[in-house]
Amino acid sequence: AVGAATHSEKGEQLSDSIYGSASWCPATSYDLADAAYEWSAGQYADATDSRAEGVWTQPLSQDLAGAYASFVNNMDLLDSNDSKVSLDETNSGVYTAGSYADLLINELKTSANNFVRDNAFPYTSTPQRLEEPTFPGDPNLATVRGTDNAAPATQQVQSTIYDTAEHYFGSLNSESIWVVYNLRRQSVELENLRGFSRALRGASLPVGAFDAPDRSTRANQLFGVGEQSTLHFDEQTADLIKKNLDTYMKLADWKSSYANDWTSDLNKADTLENDIPTRVDMFNPLYFTSASYKGYQTASVAPYWRINEGAQNTDTSICTSFNLGLSLKHFSGVSSVDYTLVWDKGHVLAERTGNATANLVSWIVSCASA
Repeated sequence: AVGAATHSEKGEQLSDSIYGSASWCPATSYDLADAAYEWSAGQYADATDSRAEGVWTQPLSQDLAGAYASFVNNMDLLDSNDSKVSLDETNSGVYTAGSYADLLINELKTSANNFVRDNAFPYTSTPQRLEEPTFPGDPNLATVRGTDNAAPATQQVQSTIYDTAEHYFGSLNSESIWVVYNLRRQSVELENLRGFSRALRGASLPVGAFDAPDRSTRANQLFGVGEQSTLHFDEQTADLIKKNLDTYMKLADWKSSYANDWTSDLNKADTLENDIPTRVDMFNPLYFTSASYKGYQTASVAPYWRINEGAQNTDTSICTSFNLGLSLKHFSGVSSVDYTLVWDKGHVLAERTGNATANLVSWIVSCASA
């Protein structure tokens, strides 16, 4: 890396391999990103816009959510007892039960209880979102930089003051009771993922959250090739369109070009002759850490990881960071995985307490002295 030491004080050559990775709200694993988003948020969303009845993306949303369950059940994700986790179909036909869902609920429960311990009441909740820099290659980059109206680094909305923990958690149960605060024990219990999604991490993005039908997302741009600056990349969506074409094509907002758009784009290659699925694999850490992928153990993996996820980060699925943490914890050669789901934080440098920079430096020091 530029600026990194290349030799020790004794003149010995130092390795340039990555020793540790710190991530806040990671956006990766794009092979199943759309499916994970529909499973964790889309299936609980109101039937409006791209999820409205009669629109072709409404059944696509349901199909993607089901496909995500199949993905989990075919993966080698393990719990702390080295038992494989899975998703089970419920009476309503969706896969929202099982050990995978239970493990995620427990992670949220831990996050909520940490929130109670870390914060004093009255408590001021201020939703924030860290604005990402304009994507490299964006034709509007010069215009954005040249205006006085460029968005601030962090966007904020109106704050809300909660007098007590009971007041705060009670406000989250406006639709249904899914989270309960026990005053005597000063602890929190969570009932289900639906309530969490509806109250705190809803689907702010349309169906095709990352691989949009019109190729308009940053992820579409990420996988663009040459003159074609935005391309489709989601093989799962391509498979579902092929499988359910007769159903989708009869519904609103369907375009005839969709039948072949995904398949055509997936076959395109960059100047190094890497096709789109190969490039998606290269951007997916699970490709190298999970035996479910062909790339398992084909790359060196950093021994130290710190992953902080804002529990209210609606920019991606909560499953992205959750799966990464689970996979790393069982990968040979990884010494430490600090996975923290931070309550009442969104797409920001989420920390339970303190300053992100100071906490990062402390973590680096702890890794170096381990």
